[in-house]
Amino acid sequence: MTEIDPMRILSSIPQGVAVFNTEGKTTYVNPYTIFLIGILSVEALGQPIDGLFNLVLENGEEFAEGEIYKTVIEGKKPFLPAHKKQIVYLFTASKKRRFPVLFVVTPIIEKGGELTGGIVTFRDITTEEHERMALIKAKADLGELNGNLLKQQGELKEKNTELEKLNAFMIGRELAMINLKEEIKELKKKIV
Repeated sequence: MTEIDPMRILSSIPQGVAVFNTEGKTTYVNPYTIFLIGILSVEALGQPIDGLFNLVLENGEEFAEGEIYKTVIEGKKPFLPAHKKQIVYLFTASKKRRFPVLFVVTPIIEKGGELTGGIVTFRDITTEEHERMALIKAKADLGELNGNLLKQQGELKEKNTELEKLNAFMIGRELAMINLKEEIKELKKKIV
């Protein structure tokens, strides 16, 4: 069996992958990370992991400087943002690009239990976010349409009630006219 090169595996992943050592310095970024954050691999290597990109919540609150690095060094296992219900935006180091991401930070622990660094993986969810926003808008539009239909249904019920009253009045009037005609016939018979 041919052994597969782990670096080739990391390079093939269609998500951002950045590896850093226990000093928080970037030791590897895959091609997709380079594509997403818009820097060269050589520019990324040796940079503090928290310097490659900034993570910002939807409300604009930034993750603290060194948050990714401290999570791993303090031994917390897979790090996910505490604010799971909020979208997290990744700003590239140059802040020229911002996009929503799902991300995880995981420590690298060797067989003997020694912590040697961490891995940041992230996935651009711009398309999913557009779809989510479109779904929210569609639900709002549907709610508005439903409200309009209920209003129109209520108006139609009112008109129907008015028509039923008018119909009852007209039928009553017609019956009164028929009775009146019968009475006139009877009177004519008595007179002649």
